[in-house]
Amino acid sequence: MAFTGADRGEHLLFTRLLELQLRRKGPAFPTGASLLTWAGARKETGILPWATVLAGLIDHAAAITAAPLVDLVATHRALTEALGDESLVWPVFEAARALQQRYGDNPDPHALTTEEFLLLSQWQQAENAALEAVFGPHRHLDEGGYDILPA
Repeated sequence: MAFTGADRGEHLLFTRLLELQLRRKGPAFPTGASLLTWAGARKETGILPWATVLAGLIDHAAAITAAPLVDLVATHRALTEALGDESLVWPVFEAARALQQRYGDNPDPHALTTEEFLLLSQWQQAENAALEAVFGPHRHLDEGGYDILPA
C-alpha cells in the first residue's frame, strides 16, 4: 500500500485521476516526465508534489537492469519502503471488508462515496495482484483458500 498517513485520501484521488487518464489517453508505459507533464496540467492542489514523488520512483524502477539477485532484492525493498508500509494493510483490509459487508461483494459504484469507491477498488486490485503473484496468472484453476490475518 502506498502513501500511508494523513494524505492517503489525496493519494487515492490523484491515483484515480491518473488511472482514468492512462486508460483513456495513455501512455501505456508512463515515465516520470510524462507523469509530471500530466500533473502540471492539472488544477488540483497538491497533485504536482505527489507526482514528483511518484516520478522519481518510476524513473528509479525503469532504470533497473539485469543484476545479481541480492542487488535486485535491495532495489525492490527500497522501492517498496518508499511506497508505504505493511502496517496499513490490515486497517485497509478491515475497511474494505466493512464496505463489502455494508454494500455486498460487488456494490453499485454509485451507491458508494468517492472515498469508499477508491478504497474498495484499490483494495480489490491489490488483492488480485497479490493472488496472481502467489498462484500465477491462471490462479482460478487451482486456487486454494486463504485468509488475511493480522501480524
